[in-house]
Amino acid sequence: MGVLGPFLRLLGFIIVVIVTVTVLLVVIFKLVRGKKHMAEYFWEDGSNYKGEINYYGINGKGVYFSSSGDRYEGEFRKNAFDGEGAYFCADGSSYVGKFEKGEPVEGEFTDVNGNVYRYRYRYMTNGARITDEFTLIHKESEELLQGKELNIDPVRLDIKSGKN
Repeated sequence: MGVLGPFLRLLGFIIVVIVTVTVLLVVIFKLVRGKKHMAEYFWEDGSNYKGEINYYGINGKGVYFSSSGDRYEGEFRKNAFDGEGAYFCADGSSYVGKFEKGEPVEGEFTDVNGNVYRYRYRYMTNGARITDEFTLIHKESEELLQGKELNIDPVRLDIKSGKN
């Protein structure tokens, strides 16, 4: 064994240290990537976001203010409205319910006259939206929303370029 014995022990020790350090770095990296932080973003057009982010972008709960005066409060996933939330339009109308990939899916829409509608999108299997379905559940006014679409544009927030 002579000279080779101590060399093999040293080599084994170095391999154990490298594997241990690699495992620790992987664990630390995964913890940092998944951890949520509070942040605030501002875009050139005057819109802004305040809420939770993580390594992947805007993920968690937060508030988005558009430059037109609209406001969304709720859950975000992959830089888009996703989950339960409320969208308040500058004109006084609002939508409270579920969002998926930036678009309203199912909830209640209140128009500027105080009429409340149950609202649901219908999708084809390829993801294309085919209909908006409104069901009046509370009437405040004679002027009813008939055959109109809910005007909430899908918003994907680009935090890397500062644009939305």
